[in-house]
Amino acid sequence: MYRQFFSVLTMLFYFQAGSIVFAAPVNNLEMGERAMGMLFGQDSDTYYFESKINETFTFGFQLVDYNDNSDLRDFYGQFDVMGYGGRRGDMGLKIILGSRTIVHETSKKYVGAAITQELSPDWSSYTSFLAGRGLKELQAGFNFRLTEEYDLNFHYRYFEYQGSRDELSIGLSYKF
Repeated sequence: MYRQFFSVLTMLFYFQAGSIVFAAPVNNLEMGERAMGMLFGQDSDTYYFESKINETFTFGFQLVDYNDNSDLRDFYGQFDVMGYGGRRGDMGLKIILGSRTIVHETSKKYVGAAITQELSPDWSSYTSFLAGRGLKELQAGFNFRLTEEYDLNFHYRYFEYQGSRDELSIGLSYKF
């Protein structure tokens, strides 16, 4: 029942998209594996790097380069709370802690969670929510496995900080 609920939740958030913005897709990495990627949209480009340094912790960096020069820079950690086996129907839960620098302001700390689900051998979905003092963010998307190393990402992001933005994006992740 929980699996169906979170799959529907992911799809609902994904299909509510209006314009285009990005953030790093949620990846399920093995210990020692890394991912880097880029996402492209109408109003911004996103670049990210992640590394799973032990069984339960992934460290990441993300740069969101908006066309209006209001860039975001994130350093974050993801803690795997509930396992992800990579089989159809498997779900994962991650707790996220991070710091975001918005343009040239001081950094904003945030906390959040991400839920992932394997939909088929080639498709997975994710939903995440982040919140900090004065900021909120919702992400939802799908990853399509092109090869063992490459995923195609379909991503939606809603971001609130002194106003709001939302975007759809498409991107490519490389896992190594």
